[in-house]
This record gives sequence, C-alpha cells and structure tokens, in this order.
Amino acid sequence: MSPLILDEWLWADLLGENGVERQKQASAFLLAIRTICNPIVIVKGSKFERKTFNFWKNAGFDATLRKIAKFYRSEFWSNSVKTIRIEAGQLKPLWGDLQKQVNPDDHYILQAYFTIQKCVIVTTDTRLKPLLDSKNIDCKYRDEFVSEYLAKFRKMQAP
Repeated sequence: MSPLILDEWLWADLLGENGVERQKQASAFLLAIRTICNPIVIVKGSKFERKTFNFWKNAGFDATLRKIAKFYRSEFWSNSVKTIRIEAGQLKPLWGDLQKQVNPDDHYILQAYFTIQKCVIVTTDTRLKPLLDSKNIDCKYRDEFVSEYLAKFRKMQAP
C-alpha cells in the first residue's frame, strides 16, 4: 500500500477546529487507514509532528479527543507497520525551483515524498497542489481523497 503524507489538516480536523462533521470524518479516516494499511509518513521535528504533540496535549480534557489520541498512539505512533518515521537528516533535498516555490514550512512534505517515493501527499493547500501537479508529484486534495478512501473502506466492510 502506498504511504500517505498528510499535512496538518488532520490535526485541525481531529481537534474539531473545522467542525464536528470533519472531526468525525477524520476519525473514520484514521480507522480506515488502519484497516486498509497505508502507512502514515512522519518526519521527526516537522510541523505535522508538532501538531501531533499539541493534539495530545489538548486531548486531556475532552473524552472524544482522548479516545482519538489513544487510538492514534496505539495504532499508528507505536506501530512501525502503520508509520514510517524519517529523521530530518535522512530527508532528500528539494530540487530545482521547488525550494523557492514551496512555503518553507511545507518543505518537509516534499522532502519526505522524495525520500520515500511512491507515496501520496494529501493536502488542503490550494497553492501547493497545482504546483505539485505541474511537477508530476502525486498530490490529492483532502476532501476528494478522504471521501474516496472512506467509500473504498465502506465497500470493503460490506457483506
């Protein structure tokens, strides 16, 4: 299964910052990823990892968030089959004009892509996706990808 590089939308959705419906959808997405077995790529020290820690910190007072945090920790964070961890020093450098065209906060996403290869970037960034499409980098918008992924998951679950 192709590894997934998710950007910070996951944590905003799981925290409920984008509404209850997106929180439920993101939770279902994690369950589907666990079942379908696409590993999640995590770059140590990245914005995604920092948002993970922030999520865990904020989960302490909310039963729904605690449940999601516990699930993510046990099923992904502590599971080397479901997570590909990359040290910052292992990342391949950006090539050509990408370094200038991509927001520095997002460099790790592309560096992880070039390091892992044969993976999919899932983003909400409307500036990033067209740029990556023009470079033939496999990038999907969050809404379309998550909807299709959940439909695939439901189909697998049907008797």
